[in-house]
Amino acid sequence: MSNDLAKIKDLLERGVDVDYTEKFGYSALMVAAFKGHAEIAEVLLARGADTEKKDKEDAATALIRAAQNGHPKIVAALIQAGAQVNVQATSGVTALVAASFKNDIASVQALLDNAAQTELRHEGGRTALHTAARTGHTAAMALLLSHGADIEAQMDDGRTPLIMAALHAKRDAVEQLLSKGADPNHASTNGATPLIVAAEQGQLEIALALIAAGAAVNHAAANGGTALMGAAYNDHTNVVRLLLKHGADAGVVHESGKRAIDLAKKESTRKLLRQSQQPGKAQSWDIRVPTTSEISRFGIPVVERFMQLAVERYASQDTFSDSRFAMLSKRFLAEEGVDDSFMMNDYGFEDFVIGAVSGNEVDVTGINRTHKWERVVSLKLIVEDGDFVVLPSAATLGSFLGKPSNYVSVYWKTGDKDQAE
Repeated sequence: MSNDLAKIKDLLERGVDVDYTEKFGYSALMVAAFKGHAEIAEVLLARGADTEKKDKEDAATALIRAAQNGHPKIVAALIQAGAQVNVQATSGVTALVAASFKNDIASVQALLDNAAQTELRHEGGRTALHTAARTGHTAAMALLLSHGADIEAQMDDGRTPLIMAALHAKRDAVEQLLSKGADPNHASTNGATPLIVAAEQGQLEIALALIAAGAAVNHAAANGGTALMGAAYNDHTNVVRLLLKHGADAGVVHESGKRAIDLAKKESTRKLLRQSQQPGKAQSWDIRVPTTSEISRFGIPVVERFMQLAVERYASQDTFSDSRFAMLSKRFLAEEGVDDSFMMNDYGFEDFVIGAVSGNEVDVTGINRTHKWERVVSLKLIVEDGDFVVLPSAATLGSFLGKPSNYVSVYWKTGDKDQAE
């Protein structure tokens, strides 16, 4: 359907059935809702178009399609015309779930104001709050919570919105849920807590927030896996250090008979775990987010040297096959050497410009003048024992490597790891 309002009006004047559907079950109203043709939708509604027709693809209505595609004006018009706000497609998705996923605040508000139910479930038993949490849409989350959304709602596998936010590395969503009273120790059916999920993925700041909120550091999943084991298995040394500092027990045995030290792949991780057995050693470690003044004085120079080294590596074609970043510290930069602590994708940056600073994250524009392109990466700074550490932000991981939960295996989940998303 083209967005030709005059032609639509002419056809209706000639007596064309306003609710005629094509072979896939789409009516003119559904197509207008899908494509965002608000004026056409309003004309069709004025002619009495049926708001409850469902397509053959997923039994979705015009309201669901409008919400899925981020068209708040059409959502409002459909609601005003009497569209059922709680109808579910075959997948279980509702307009509220769809609008929450899109972070379409106007539509979320309109739907909630018109009695949209927050606890209707779609695929996997997700609620709208689960969906908003996994996408990190805090504004939508705030609206849902203010309208009574269950903060501890469980999916079919027991995952809560907090677990989903941790799993998808959405720090702001994690902090928002914790501030609203979410239980940091509410585990899924396989016993995985938000801390286990965050540690397994190397999400240091999320782990910090969870521990500050009272997360049990030594909680074990059904298979005996702990947060320390997950961090050690994936060689997230800064998270291993954090957990040890807060009393993680390195002697816990997994159902496989292995301890955290047995699961670690790198000697640096194993060394850290051995050191933790020395009296008072783990408690002396300092892991924190740097202050604004520290970032300005010390952090920015570390980021600059990091990028200079990356540019030098690209120019000499001295690159590495491992696509992940690992810890790159001020100490390492000072040594000017290359060892296992430096792993970086060949992004092709020939130059760079330091950009905005937000919290402990620094935006850097990488430039390739040969091929005339630029790309922004966001790097975050952590202080470990007085040493600045550069890590990729969740946004950078997601942009370059896919969603964060894909760049490491999900250790605490046995069986099909796709279930862990």
